[in-house]
Amino acid sequence: MKPIYKKCFLRMLLFLVYGFLGAWLFSLIEERDEPYAVTSNRRLELRRKEMKNKYNLTNSTDFDKFVAIVSEASQLKKKMDWTVLNGCEFTYTAITTVGYGNITPQTILGQVLTIPYCTIGLPISMVALKTAGEVLAILMHNMAKILDKRVLRQKRPKQSIFKCFAMIISWIIVLVGILATAEMYLDGWTFHEGLYSWFITFTTIGLGDYVPFQNFKNQKAGQSAWALILFGATFTVPYIIGLCLVSCLLNLLVEHSESIKVSFCVICSSSVNNHEVEAAISNDVKLNSITCRRFSV
Repeated sequence: MKPIYKKCFLRMLLFLVYGFLGAWLFSLIEERDEPYAVTSNRRLELRRKEMKNKYNLTNSTDFDKFVAIVSEASQLKKKMDWTVLNGCEFTYTAITTVGYGNITPQTILGQVLTIPYCTIGLPISMVALKTAGEVLAILMHNMAKILDKRVLRQKRPKQSIFKCFAMIISWIIVLVGILATAEMYLDGWTFHEGLYSWFITFTTIGLGDYVPFQNFKNQKAGQSAWALILFGATFTVPYIIGLCLVSCLLNLLVEHSESIKVSFCVICSSSVNNHEVEAAISNDVKLNSITCRRFSV
């Protein structure tokens, strides 16, 4: 079997097994004793009996129509109206693949237009975030050198990949922590809900169950257009910073993937010492004289 076929098989197997294990784990944690449909029917039946006794509503069809109308009105209340600002929320979350789903095109023309718009917008956002990530990576390298020179007092600081990783991850953790704390005051969420929502955002998963700053924006809906523009611009900044940091982390992983593999391999040849391995990691070169087994698929 060719190496590429073996690698493809192992990675697809890992993908499928990991997905299945996750499904089993989350179903074990989140499974309810009573299905949602049973709970809904039970509560509706209680309300039906109350309406019958209180308002002498004997026709079950009238009650079903009343429930349907109330449910539809409640869903309409949650929908966002299409304005330029709300449109910005749709377009930016769409072309960055966050896609909360809280505002979506409802007309045929809008749905059809979404296809070419996102087809063009996706590569534009990918290139923009990739370049921003590269700029941040350069800044992280420079910050690591300054740290080595001024704090650690090293005359010739070596380029360390892991220092840059640690710095980027630290910045991401600090940013998510600050935003999660802000959500406690602006949206009334708990701290762990804020952590969850911003992690889902920065990883572009965008499940849509928690949309950052949504409750706060709804409370400010009646204010002037300039105030809404100011709020929108302010709330866009953490999105961009977080996505750029994640892009920077991914850029470093791709750029230094070979040296990371070398650092985690098992050295089997006695002709290579630790100094050569460290030199290979720091200089980003391959070692032909190293015979190693890698714990990766």
